[in-house]
Amino acid sequence: YTHKLQQLAKAIAWTGPTLPAVIGLCEVENARVVSDLAGTAELVAIGYVVLHFDSPDERGIDVALLVDPTRARVLHAEALPIALDDDATRDVLHAHLDEVGTADLHVFVNHWSSRSGGQEASEPKRLAAANVVRAQVDALLEQDPDVQILIMGDLNDGPTDRSVQQGLRASCSPNERADLFALMCMDQPAGHGSHHYQGEWNYLDQFIVS
Repeated sequence: YTHKLQQLAKAIAWTGPTLPAVIGLCEVENARVVSDLAGTAELVAIGYVVLHFDSPDERGIDVALLVDPTRARVLHAEALPIALDDDATRDVLHAHLDEVGTADLHVFVNHWSSRSGGQEASEPKRLAAANVVRAQVDALLEQDPDVQILIMGDLNDGPTDRSVQQGLRASCSPNERADLFALMCMDQPAGHGSHHYQGEWNYLDQFIVS
């Protein structure tokens, strides 16, 4: 357990000379493990604030967010449930942050339902999650058309799948008139990805921005 925490912290520290202002996490068992990660030697100096909610996921795994309090103040955090007819999945974590010296930022941390049972059978579950997030995005845009939004996480779908294109309505083109943009389908060379399965690479781990 300690070795894994150290390896995760080391990987996070590779992001650059400055540690991230926010870190989205999937496959989290409980708030304690996130606190332990934030307390590792590589990360402890930041004093990350831990945002976590217990979800109804049947395997007991959640999502979480670490926030650097010197660069972003947490104004509000909530768990957005995903209603499924015959399954229980992870909530989406929504955090409203006040970035010091800049605009407010709304962060959505996701871990959508897996492809277990096949793409066709499981896709409606991910579409349900996408619809929940999109409804929140629409409400925020109605209040402020220039709102800053970051959607991140393991979507278990690629950026060109229906959940992203039709559910979130996220564009793959920076020149298109859209309010959300899927960064992982822009200028990505063939054969690259964040996930390798049965000989194919894909970006199941994504960042989508306003």
